[in-house]
Amino acid sequence: MDKYRDRSNTLAKERLTRETDKQASQNMAQWLEEFEATKDRVSEIKRVKSRDEDRYYELLDELEITPEYDRYEIIKGYKRDVDALTKEWLKATTPAQRDSCVQAIIGLKSDMVRELMNTQQ
Repeated sequence: MDKYRDRSNTLAKERLTRETDKQASQNMAQWLEEFEATKDRVSEIKRVKSRDEDRYYELLDELEITPEYDRYEIIKGYKRDVDALTKEWLKATTPAQRDSCVQAIIGLKSDMVRELMNTQQ
């Protein structure tokens, strides 16, 4: 039974994410791809630290001055709040609670989009 509940929750989260991303911005998919790529790059740089600390700081400094890293930090900051609201949405027992969570998620993503657009100027 848990297997089916987990699967239905996963599908519901994916649908919620798709719909709220679409309402926030058409560029959301592109920014999320860039976020994942930058996240992978940060992980690679962290692995360098154990072998060559000077190289680690050099690579990190290079990354931190890019607009991609700025956008990565913005998305990372909002992601925690959006994830918390998504969990709340999944646990909601009334349509009003679910609608409230959805509106809050859309609001957060809209704020995030405004910040992301400022990094492109």
